[in-house]
Amino acid sequence: FFREGIPPRVFLRFIKYDELQKGDTIGTGHYDKGSFTVAIAESTPGLRIGPQGAPVEIEHKDGTAIFFPADGFKETFPQLPLPSAWHDVIQKADRPYRPGVGRWTIVCFADGLDQTLPDDVRTHTYRGKEC
Repeated sequence: FFREGIPPRVFLRFIKYDELQKGDTIGTGHYDKGSFTVAIAESTPGLRIGPQGAPVEIEHKDGTAIFFPADGFKETFPQLPLPSAWHDVIQKADRPYRPGVGRWTIVCFADGLDQTLPDDVRTHTYRGKEC
């Protein structure tokens, strides 16, 4: 899985979202950089994946993780016909996780070893179903 002399490009992030009102967007729409993302855990629901303007709320069940292709998925896995996942995060809970923290999540981001990562303009511009 890891090549000798090449640092691994798998990142585990603990993400804190600011406290906002229920229904507010706390993570604006985007494609993740890299090859794919695995959402491992979250304090409350809020992840939405799907077309801009019509995202689907994702139900994260205990003991499961959520896999979705990132911007470079096709570059890393050209044989798999999965589009990159446009997604955002909203505040679903009536109350914050704690004062100043709307919610938290643990996410794994994986990049292809030879992959060039896109800039923020590319990942924050909706490209439709062809991605």
